[in-house]
Amino acid sequence: AWPELDADARERLAHDIGAAMAHLAALPVTGLDALLAPQESLLAERRPRLLQDQRERGGDDALEAQLQAFLDALPPLLPAESVLVHADLTADNILVHDGRLAGFIDFADAFVGPWTYELAATSCFVTQGDRRSQRALLLGRGVEATPELLVTLRCWAVLHRYGHVAIMMRRAGHASLWS
Repeated sequence: AWPELDADARERLAHDIGAAMAHLAALPVTGLDALLAPQESLLAERRPRLLQDQRERGGDDALEAQLQAFLDALPPLLPAESVLVHADLTADNILVHDGRLAGFIDFADAFVGPWTYELAATSCFVTQGDRRSQRALLLGRGVEATPELLVTLRCWAVLHRYGHVAIMMRRAGHASLWS
């Protein structure tokens, strides 16, 4: 649905997605201890898996070198409360009807983790780098696009369990992680 929408409709949809994320994050997580992956635990899981995951997804030696440099220079992430996250909010899992958000599907990967993690996949694979839509997504989520938040989102996009860094870079028109 995203590519067929005009700029105003994409902005409205991105805002609606952000608002729905905020509603999801507001749900109680009592009793979901088995799904808990706070930020530091998630980082500890993802850091050692990044290179292997990207190699399995077709990454080459040059990408591996960039990813290793990324890991070596990983900045501190913005502290983030653990909330219920869908964890795979891509275009495949966002239902749209008449240009408006109809709902989310496929909660198989949901867990309780940092709210910033949720924004990473959607920023990459739904708003697809469109700054206006990304701003609307963040506004809908109720957060401001501070430099610290943007750095954190970039880090989670690279570290994301289902991220495909080579595809993300190509879609964004970047030859490297640093451009």
